[in-house]
Amino acid sequence: MNMRWLLHNPSPEFPIVGHTIVASWLPWRYYLVFTFGLWCDPTDSGAKLIVAISGKSPEPEFHTKVSKCDRDGLTTPGQRPFYERTYATVDEARVGHQETAEALFHGRLRLYQWTRRAVPGRSRLDA
Repeated sequence: MNMRWLLHNPSPEFPIVGHTIVASWLPWRYYLVFTFGLWCDPTDSGAKLIVAISGKSPEPEFHTKVSKCDRDGLTTPGQRPFYERTYATVDEARVGHQETAEALFHGRLRLYQWTRRAVPGRSRLDA
């Protein structure tokens, strides 16, 4: 089922790579597609410890998450995402964010519903 409308933030500030609100045809149902970067400051003591233990510096990584939100794009704290994806570079993250938002808008993105017993990658029939 196609969604009603899609609203892109045209110029998010880094570390935010993409911020899109997608509205469903059902009233008061909105989804936030949010892509952001995680990295360590090389001068940070935690990063220095990682370099000392592993011998290499931590690589930046970028994540896209889809979660429920309100009309303004605000989510509730502690809410688990319906969809997650990880990227290695900022260019991959921008393209992946666009693909995820478009797939959600056109109804091609399969969202994962969290339940108490469901675990990603496991069938509900597995005990």
